[in-house]
Amino acid sequence: MSGNDTSRVFDVTAGTSTLQHLVVTGGHAAGEDGGGIRVAAGASLALADVAVVDNSADGGGGGIRNDGTLTLTDTVVAQKTFFEIYKQYRGEYMGARMTAWLEAMWPFMHHESDITEFTAELMNAGVNNAVKAAEMGYPPEWRMSLSGRRKG
Repeated sequence: MSGNDTSRVFDVTAGTSTLQHLVVTGGHAAGEDGGGIRVAAGASLALADVAVVDNSADGGGGGIRNDGTLTLTDTVVAQKTFFEIYKQYRGEYMGARMTAWLEAMWPFMHHESDITEFTAELMNAGVNNAVKAAEMGYPPEWRMSLSGRRKG
């Protein structure tokens, strides 16, 4: 599903919804949050086998803005914007290699065994705290944060 870089792709305003087996791309929220997907307060969305890729918003949450409850299973959220910026400032070759790697890895990315619900409370507590808590289940050399790698 594409927003053709002119509109949000999905706007979940109430109730419980599920999206499966699709790519959400090209969404743009002009002057708002959530270019690919927006989940309103009180709404619930489950994504299963979904790639949310290359969306943008003038506000926050280019890929997803969640004010409700969001459950991800076998889902990838990636913004190529980072790789385009990297190309500009670090060189075309490395940026192109990183973009190719990301695109090649999508079919092999798998959800972790326990489902994480991304609630508004979790987002308010800080995504960094959620990442740090989740990464402690991995070997130190695989952890994203420097402090997590030091904890061994």
